[in-house]
Amino acid sequence: MKNGSLTYYAAGVGVTYDPVVHTQKFFSLHTDDITCIAFSSNGVNVATAENGKRPICYIWDADTMMQKLKLVGNGIVRSI
Repeated sequence: MKNGSLTYYAAGVGVTYDPVVHTQKFFSLHTDDITCIAFSSNGVNVATAENGKRPICYIWDADTMMQKLKLVGNGIVRSI
């Protein structure tokens, strides 16, 4: 990411790891396993999407771990 941190997912949680101070922050709004992750060119915004009956895609800030947008519906069934 922009500040040298690493962002990844494990099960249903988005994780941002700061290797300088060895700390982790968590994005935990998903209710099922995350299946994909994408990063914006600004080095801050992250998109993660999940499995499930009504899968959700979240766009969130990797620095603050706050949700910016929630995408649900649009005919998507089971997984994004």
